[in-house]
Amino acid sequence: MPQLLTLSAGAAAWLNETPVTIVSQAGVDSVVVVLPDGASRTVAVADLSATAPAETAGDSDMDLAIIAQEDWDLAVRRERVVKALAETPKRSRAMVAEGAAALGVTTNMVYRLIARYLEDPRTTTLLPRKRGKPTGLEMLDAPVERIVTATITEMAFMRPKRTGDAIHLEIRRRCIGAGLKPPGRTTVYRRLATLPRKDVVRAQDGAKAARDKFAPVLGTFPITSWPLEVVQIDHTVVDLILVDEFHRRPIGRPFLTLAVDVHTRMVVGFLLSLDPPSATSVGLCLTHAVAPKDNWLERMRVGMKWPVWGIPDTVHVDNGKEFHSEALRRGCSQHGITIDYRPVRTPHYGGHIERLIGTMMGDVHFLPGTTFSNVSAKGNYDAEKSAVMTLAETQEWLTLNVCVYHNQRHSALGMTPLAAWERGILGTPERPGRGLPARVTNPERFLIDFLPLARREVTGDGVRLFNIHYWSDALRPLIGQSRRFVVRYDPRDMSRIWLLSTDNEYYPLGYKARHRPVISLWEHREVSRQLRAEGARTMDEAAIFEGVERMRAVVAAATAKSKRARRQAERSRQHRTLAQVEKAPSADKPAGEETVVAPPRPFEVEDW
Repeated sequence: MPQLLTLSAGAAAWLNETPVTIVSQAGVDSVVVVLPDGASRTVAVADLSATAPAETAGDSDMDLAIIAQEDWDLAVRRERVVKALAETPKRSRAMVAEGAAALGVTTNMVYRLIARYLEDPRTTTLLPRKRGKPTGLEMLDAPVERIVTATITEMAFMRPKRTGDAIHLEIRRRCIGAGLKPPGRTTVYRRLATLPRKDVVRAQDGAKAARDKFAPVLGTFPITSWPLEVVQIDHTVVDLILVDEFHRRPIGRPFLTLAVDVHTRMVVGFLLSLDPPSATSVGLCLTHAVAPKDNWLERMRVGMKWPVWGIPDTVHVDNGKEFHSEALRRGCSQHGITIDYRPVRTPHYGGHIERLIGTMMGDVHFLPGTTFSNVSAKGNYDAEKSAVMTLAETQEWLTLNVCVYHNQRHSALGMTPLAAWERGILGTPERPGRGLPARVTNPERFLIDFLPLARREVTGDGVRLFNIHYWSDALRPLIGQSRRFVVRYDPRDMSRIWLLSTDNEYYPLGYKARHRPVISLWEHREVSRQLRAEGARTMDEAAIFEGVERMRAVVAAATAKSKRARRQAERSRQHRTLAQVEKAPSADKPAGEETVVAPPRPFEVEDW
């Protein structure tokens, strides 16, 4: 799981190469920190990091996309029984015994499962546990272990709150006093991270704060109390004809995937693309939603604030195929996101985002090349002749439009969405805010968890996927192992894939033949279809890339005559441009700083 930068009071962080402790929130994008010399300073959240520049931190959270299916099914069966018992305030032993009989385990085992689920109400909490030392947990000498456990038990549940550094210093003092070698700061923070958050919040802030933060919201949707409690996601075809970058000729309408925070009506992220909606589209939109927008605003040349980031508690979606993909379901579970599907034939459940889409499309109708929303509104207007905007220009306009919308009064809120966001995050004298959400420090690693996957062996030729060979020096120790490794791929850019290695990290692999051009899976499938139509019985790598080059030449020659050809060319160009913007600097380094549990068996490759 991508590492999170926690921004609550008492959390540790790094300001360049200086360790600091967060004291309080200063704004929606800034905090007050204390330096090692005791001085206080207000700093931008964007300047903080979760780890020291040279530090690589592990993460023992499991990549849910590669959990063995039998383990996942067992956890789901357990959850049906345990969740009902956990939500029953006055459960009797007879009820627990009945649940134990249904699961085929002892009554005591069910009590343990209930306790685990109450601490962390997620499906993964109920996965079967392996015996032995937990992955990533450093084992200490028994005397040191007793001091660490006792100190954490005493101080982590105290009022007022004790910072992690304060707890580490007390452990260090006690160990030195006992003539023992004290554990390092990282070890103490890892132990603190394993504490049940609900119990910590209850001890430090009271039972009401724990209920507000962890209890499920009862009643009908969409009752919300905080920002990022529920985010709605939906797609639409934009009412605008675009032109390509080179000929400035019409190429058709783009697709927009939009994510909006229900509580504040803030747009948390979007994706504008020529690709039809898919599971990958949803993953890209979510990645944009959880990431800070500073670099995005700079790229879009928009000089306004968009202080929104963080992983939502729940995403609310309709019943489209892309929202039911296994990659999306397990990716969301990996990051603690609940998926709430809109009940069939209940359009009012998606009213927030549909109204926002209507507002956005109303603004689009003032742009040259708009198709309007109906024939009567269009009249004699020729949208294709009037079209002048490219995908990149429309993306810039949309970003600016979103920022302007954030600063306009919303009738249902009685204030601007930005003001509602600030109140929800920072709080008011009458009501505390939820606090600054943790920041995903590695958006690329977050996206990988939502990408489609396959499983392949490593041979002397590397990894073969879709009849293309990939290589990295990181594969050398894996050659000849009698197992198949999980690989993930981005359908927009097949020049790079990611392999989950035996050290529990994803490594990017590039083409083995490095001179090959960047292609998309869409181009690959189109060429494969043409080769089969021509009678080809096998698909070799050279034929695929030769076919892509021929197809691109045909499209280039036809762009002046055919809108479909221009759209294909622009779609391919966008994918190649994306590859240059997002590509990692090295194919021999892991894709992020986090570790992932090695896979037993993944689900099958999905359509993107």
